[in-house]
Amino acid sequence: MNWQAILDFADRTLFHVGQQAIKISTLIELVLVVLGSLLAGRLTSTALRSRVLARTSLDPGQQYSIARIFGYLVVVVGLILFARRTPSPVALASPTRS
Repeated sequence: MNWQAILDFADRTLFHVGQQAIKISTLIELVLVVLGSLLAGRLTSTALRSRVLARTSLDPGQQYSIARIFGYLVVVVGLILFARRTPSPVALASPTRS
């Protein structure tokens, strides 16, 4: 199996959502972005809790909560950046009134 065959396989369209074709490569990229965002969120949360918040006088429960919120924020930002970059039939804009 050569690289061209792999690229041809990844470029196959699985289905359509409206006019947008959903390809295997897009789904693979989505999985990698989700896993990368989760890993980055976990690393951010752990580093913040152990290096920054441990030096404060905050209660351990408060430190944990603040670190988790920042971890979740990293995951959400990663997913939003992916959604903005990928052509999508679902627009990430404010809803409009009819």
